[in-house]
Amino acid sequence: MKQIRAKTSRLCAFCQYWYDPGNTHIRPKEPAFGQWEYDEKAKSYCDKFSHKPARQSGQSCNNWVCKV
Repeated sequence: MKQIRAKTSRLCAFCQYWYDPGNTHIRPKEPAFGQWEYDEKAKSYCDKFSHKPARQSGQSCNNWVCKV
C-alpha cells in the first residue's frame, strides 16, 4: 500500500471511472488530512477507456474525477 493525497493525486485508483465497486483497493489513512492508501499493484478497467486493456491504479489521465 502506498500513501497519497487522494483529491490532488489524479490516480486511477481514486477516479470514479476506474472499476472498483467495493473500493477494495483504497482505504483512508488520515481522512481529516486527506491522506489515503491505495494498492499500487491493482489493475482494473476504466469506463472511459473500455476498448483498452486494464489500467494500473497508479496511472492517470485527463478524464479523472475524484470518487472520495
